[in-house]
Amino acid sequence: MAKSTLIKVSENPDKAFEEFRKHMIKARERKSLILETPDYVYVLYAKDDSLENRIEMSYIFMDKLIEIKELTAKEAVLSLIEEVGTALPGYFNVPVINEYERLYELIQRIEKHIKG
Repeated sequence: MAKSTLIKVSENPDKAFEEFRKHMIKARERKSLILETPDYVYVLYAKDDSLENRIEMSYIFMDKLIEIKELTAKEAVLSLIEEVGTALPGYFNVPVINEYERLYELIQRIEKHIKG
């Protein structure tokens, strides 16, 4: 069963940004997928070296909401299938963030969006 956490940016912007940043850095250090759309950022990465569990995080720009889930490998695959099959078809040219420079640009963009 997935363990889920919702973070409302309005309650504590600094803490929310640090949580987002922490997960982005971890994602870059591990096997991961980072997608950026005009409406949200989607991140899926291995929690640890065992690869048994994954962390899924999304930041929704309009709602200023961060959702973080801890998933089993099976749940992560099902969630990714849902993401690719349901959410992404409405977007064109969805960039996969796979370079440090792009990752830090994205982190800076989110920091400006969260902190104003």
